Amino acid sequence: MSGNGFAPQEKPIAKLKVGKDGKIEFRLTIPEDLGGEHGIELREGDKTLGRAYYAIETSIVSMKPTSGPAGTEVTIHLNGVGWTEYDNIYAATYDNAYIGYACGFNTQGDVSFTFRASGERGVHLIDLYPGIYEGPPTETQLLYRMPQLTYADDHPGNKIPALHFKFNLTP
Repeated sequence: MSGNGFAPQEKPIAKLKVGKDGKIEFRLTIPEDLGGEHGIELREGDKTLGRAYYAIETSIVSMKPTSGPAGTEVTIHLNGVGWTEYDNIYAATYDNAYIGYACGFNTQGDVSFTFRASGERGVHLIDLYPGIYEGPPTETQLLYRMPQLTYADDHPGNKIPALHFKFNLTP
């Protein structure tokens, strides 16, 4: 990581010809990439003729395994984690206790993290909440990387969801 921050990147994706009726048609396949808002522009040379936006949302790829004895390594795999400081981390809890955060910034939105299951036999809850990677420099940064339980009402980034999982601890 360079320490130089981040910024949107632009790259051409196609050259189009306008039909005789003045219309264009282009089928865009959205890549698995960093989540959050992305833009697409129609340009003629350096002149922007039109602009549209779409969002890539976080998706759950897998949680493996979903049961096992205490000490079992559990891996949760996500795709589409965002790229801005408001959209690139999920703060994780295990039975409502903070266990850390996972960041998608340097992974093109593809995030896997592993933890060890613990506790008594039965179902245990793993929750991932949107966090904020970096707050004002005068504040303790860990404060922003904690679970934001009021995320649905006041998270400043895209409306990314909290994610909920269950692990069944067996004897």
